[in-house]
Amino acid sequence: SAGEHNTRWPLASVLFHFHLFVFGGLLRPTPWLLCCSIAPPEHRGLVLGVAESCHGVAGVIGPSLSGWLYEGYGSSAPAAVSGWLCAAAMGIVLAVPLQPPAAKRKPD
Repeated sequence: SAGEHNTRWPLASVLFHFHLFVFGGLLRPTPWLLCCSIAPPEHRGLVLGVAESCHGVAGVIGPSLSGWLYEGYGSSAPAAVSGWLCAAAMGIVLAVPLQPPAAKRKPD
């Protein structure tokens, strides 16, 4: 019935956001750890600052861009653009040669 349908959405929203916050909180430190393990110690502050700034800007631009795409091009447009952006980012990551950090020697 219509009343039953309306009472399910708040519960679904709560469960979705709970999942998002819990697993987002568990996954978010991973890129920062990778940044710190790759960047030399003298550049870690800069690298983490740029990474956090990009994350903040994405949180502002992403919902606005998704809303515009949804309204202008349909419900699948935000997912399609997101997939293409992820593929482009992965291509960039794979194209850049990665040098492992130098092994730290213990003093004799």
